[in-house]
Amino acid sequence: LKGNGNVAQTGIWAAGTGGGGLTLDAAYAGVVTLNFANTFSGPTLINAGTLRYGVSSALAAGSVGISGGVLDMGAFSDTVGAVTLTSGSIIGTGALTGSGFTLESGTVSAILGGAGANLAKNTGGTVVLSGVNTFTGICTLNAGILRATTSAAALGAGTAANALTLAGGTLQLANDTPLAYTRNTTVVGDVAIQSDRLTSGAGLTNTLSALSMGTQTLTIGAGGLVTNGFAGISFTGAALFTGNPTFNVVTNGSGAATIFTLGTLNDSGVPRMNTKSGPGTLVLGAAASSLVNGTMVSIAGGALNANIAAALGTLAAVDVADGAVLNLGAAQTFGALSNVGSTLNSGSVVIGGAFALTVNSAGVTTFSGAVGGTTALSSLTT
Repeated sequence: LKGNGNVAQTGIWAAGTGGGGLTLDAAYAGVVTLNFANTFSGPTLINAGTLRYGVSSALAAGSVGISGGVLDMGAFSDTVGAVTLTSGSIIGTGALTGSGFTLESGTVSAILGGAGANLAKNTGGTVVLSGVNTFTGICTLNAGILRATTSAAALGAGTAANALTLAGGTLQLANDTPLAYTRNTTVVGDVAIQSDRLTSGAGLTNTLSALSMGTQTLTIGAGGLVTNGFAGISFTGAALFTGNPTFNVVTNGSGAATIFTLGTLNDSGVPRMNTKSGPGTLVLGAAASSLVNGTMVSIAGGALNANIAAALGTLAAVDVADGAVLNLGAAQTFGALSNVGSTLNSGSVVIGGAFALTVNSAGVTTFSGAVGGTTALSSLTT
């Protein structure tokens, strides 16, 4: 379709030779309203203008591509083939069930559904998801920004260990009240997660479920609309390491603090090098299930809070760099405690309450930084 006028469908568009299809030309500026359950099986391409549903099942089973236009579901639903959003938007409160979704740039407020359907965010643009999405396949972020807002189901309803797979780019979890995105997350590339808002204001904490990652860097920070307070990302499930992870907890420069919380740590039975970097705070909120002998924990910047007994197991060798802080909110036992490579001896250990710190080093443990808190020195055991 070409031109500028609005079109209201007055009869069924059936499949012609080759199956037929529907294209809104790049110069089209009008609204096409679909009022019948059409039977053509070719692709639907929306290059400009608006394609609006006036009835459910209007597009049959062909693929759908949006590149600069708008697909308006209204309150209607449809089941189609593969859906590609290059730019533009998919709006409405209805459900668009597809065999899969490939997104590059644009906004999606309609419901995206499909049993086993995967969603992939590719290229360097920004995609905003705000619908109560029901697709059960894998949601993969490969590049650019994927911004999940408004609904805790924006990232889909998958339950697999890699239901949310982060290979690159930035995942923004943004809302003005906290949301629990119950997605198990697998990190397979260097990636960032930000806790953001829809309007400017104090930070809040958004949650995900379990975490699995290898030798990658996961950067946690506050979004651009967080102006004060504490911006948090929390994984409430187990944290499984298949390599040597780095957690880089950063701030956005507005004065807001960033707090990153992990659940039960598990090294898969293999010694790992676990690094905490950046000026923000990493909180360990559960006892480790497996951190074997040979495990190294490097606190290279900011703070690491061990608030549960055995949060780092009992065998880890812990190193606190210059300017970094290890806060103990419960009794802890380490295999070793050091500040290797420190030049200022300014790393510190702060022990809250009457908690004991035990270091089971076979030799002499030397820690040149400050050890503070309310615990008596007699309870610091080596």
